[in-house]
This record gives sequence, C-alpha cells and structure tokens, in this order.
Amino acid sequence: MKRTLLTLILSLCVIAMSAQTTLRVTRGTIHEVFNATADEMLFSTTAEGSTVTIGGITYLTDEITAITIGEESVADGTVSVTYLTDGTAEVIIAGDVAPYLYTTVSGQDVSIDTDTTYTGVIAYTLAGTATAGSFTMDGKNNTTLTLNGVSITSPDTAAINIRNGKHCTINVLGTNTFADGATGGQKGAFFCNGHATFQGDGTVNITGNARHGYRSDEYTVFSEDFTGTFNILSAASDAINVQQYLTIANGTFTITNNTGDGIDVGINNDSTKTRNGQLLITGGTISVSATTADTKAIKADSTITVTGGTFNINVTGNGCKGISAGTDFRTSSGTFNLSVTGSSYYYITPLNGEDSSRCQGIRAKQDFYLVGDATNFPTFNINTDSDDEKTYGIRIKGWFYYTAAALRASGFNTKDAKWTSGQAKQVTSWDF
Repeated sequence: MKRTLLTLILSLCVIAMSAQTTLRVTRGTIHEVFNATADEMLFSTTAEGSTVTIGGITYLTDEITAITIGEESVADGTVSVTYLTDGTAEVIIAGDVAPYLYTTVSGQDVSIDTDTTYTGVIAYTLAGTATAGSFTMDGKNNTTLTLNGVSITSPDTAAINIRNGKHCTINVLGTNTFADGATGGQKGAFFCNGHATFQGDGTVNITGNARHGYRSDEYTVFSEDFTGTFNILSAASDAINVQQYLTIANGTFTITNNTGDGIDVGINNDSTKTRNGQLLITGGTISVSATTADTKAIKADSTITVTGGTFNINVTGNGCKGISAGTDFRTSSGTFNLSVTGSSYYYITPLNGEDSSRCQGIRAKQDFYLVGDATNFPTFNINTDSDDEKTYGIRIKGWFYYTAAALRASGFNTKDAKWTSGQAKQVTSWDF
C-alpha cells in the first residue's frame, strides 16, 4: 500500500512538471493508456480503500503498479499483446476501449473479454514468442487480429481461441507459428467460434496435437488479399475443419501429416446458414495428401465449386479420396494434378458385415459439371497407377454434364472416370 502511494505521488510530481499527452496506468504487465491530463484524475476513499478514477475507470490504488506520463499515444480501439522472453506477456490497451475490456494475464496465458454493450471494432495485434501460453478473445463485437510474427505454444489448450462468434479479419504478417496441447479438449490449435477472413502476405504454421489444426464453427474466407502461406504441419484429426463454408481465393496451402481429412467443410447445425457445407475455390495453390485409410484430401458435405486455382493431390491410403463432394462437383477452370495409387479399404459393419470404400481421385455424390470454352477450361492430370481395378480417377454417382470444348481441351479421360451408364449430357454453358 505504501509503495503504491509513493509511486503515485512521485508520478504526479513528474506530471506536474511535464507537458504530458497520455497517462499510462500499469497493473502488473497490463497497461491502459489514456489521452488525459493530471487534473482529470479523481482520488477518493471508499470502504474498499483508496481509489483513483481515470478515463471512466475507477481503480483501487493497491491494484496499480504505477501511473506514468508519456508522449507516445496509442491508437483508439487497439490492443497489443507481446509475449516476452521472461515468460510473461505485456498487454497495452487504448484508453477509449479500456472501460469495456476484462483482461487477465497469467504467465503467458492472455484472456480478453469485451463488455456486451460495446459495439465498435477492436483491433488486436500479437507479437513475440510464448513457449507455454495462449490468446483467448471473447465478446459480442467484430474484431481484427494482426498476427505480427507471433509464436504461441500451449501445453493444454488452443494457442489461438477466438470465442466471440462474430466476424474477425485476420491480417497475417511475418512468420506465425501455433501449436496446442495434446491433452486439451479444444477443437483446434487455432480456433474461431465465429467467421474469419484472412488477408496479408505472411505465413501461418499450425500443429494440431489434440484434434484439428485450424477450426472455425462458421465460415472462413481466404481473400484475394491473402497472398501468404498457410501450412498445417501436422494434425491429430482434420488439418482444416470449417463448419459452414470455406472460400479460397488466393494463397498457398500445404497440408502434411494429418490423421484425418486435409480440408473438411461440414454443414452448420443452423440450416438457415448460407452456402451451408460448401467449398468454393477461385484461386490459390493447394497441396495435400490422403494417406490414412478412408480419409479425404479435400472434402465438403455439400457442393464443391472450382473456378480457378491449382490442386496438387496425392492419394495413397486405401479407400481414400482426393476431392470428395457431398453433392455436386462443379468446375469451369483450375488445374487438377492428382496421383491416385491407393486400393480399396475393407471393413466390417454391424449390419452388413464386410463392406469397402474405394480409392478415388475426385468423387461427386451427385452431379459433375465440366464446363468452359476453348480458352478457359479446367485441366486434369490424373495418374491412377494402382493394382486395384476398382480405383477410379473420377467417380460420378449422378449425371455428368459437360461442354464439348472443355471436354476436348481439359485432358479429361473418360477411361479414368465412372458414372452410371447413359447419365452424360452435353450442355452449352453453365452459370455457377
């Protein structure tokens, strides 16, 4: 108590002699920076002890490490988190949003919750290295999150845990690395409860030790402004798991050492959600393998639509699929490089006894649309070097719709494809 009051008195003396622009309230490693002057501080005494009010926040003086002045301002609506080499984390909060935030720091575990009355956008920035830490963000407001060369390894939970259920724009700068704890109950090493849009030219490296590498409970978009790299180094389940829809417009994606599917787009429990269960790809380069039996390199529970991009897919596991659409597969452009060398996977079911899952490069559970013209068309390079005669480059369970120009130019080999006899139809165009 005496030490805190002495710090306050000394700070006030400095304030009185200086031309200040900001007041910084320090509580441990949490700093709240206000655009305020000394005469705006209000001291009082309550039943709980001595207090000081700054920027609409009333602090117990016993909670304050120091109040200092400075000329270095902090942009409104911002929060920066820096993980330090001494095993702690420094948090700097702009004064305009400080009254709405509940911040806790325990070692390198940082958790920030927003008051439900706040409706503005808060911009978070993460930097530094946490060898045993995490970042958790909650609230009811939209956010931006800049990954500025941050590395977070958590021993028991998600490295990044975005829980607010709202939109988050994620800016990727520099090289960013995330790994979770193998024994935690988290859904992914990088988890987003709401919907996210990625942009920036940096790199993301993720290791999912418990379940998925990246997981979002609503849609995720990798925008045209994402020119960086997204790597899943390993995952105990799916590498990328999205529960509404996934759009990839740009970027380079490499997925290795995943036990489950490479990319898995599921159907959200809310049936009113737009594009529910769909995967839409307009650009980028995606490289992924399917090696664990009966898994998929790329999977969506509903339609997969491809109008650009490059796919480098290696299917070696028995019963695996390269690209698997729960309903239609539609493509008017893009390059498909597929190596399909796995065999059928046989297993026992309680009702039917022995059953099998066939190895296939591209599977459409409903219709397959191959469209385009002589100058804009998809390209297929499919290798089905397998001893199993039931291994197909392309398997279509519904109709095969095609334009003649795209069929001729694409390299689509009907010998590598299988569909129900008579269910092929030439069309003149198709508007996706």
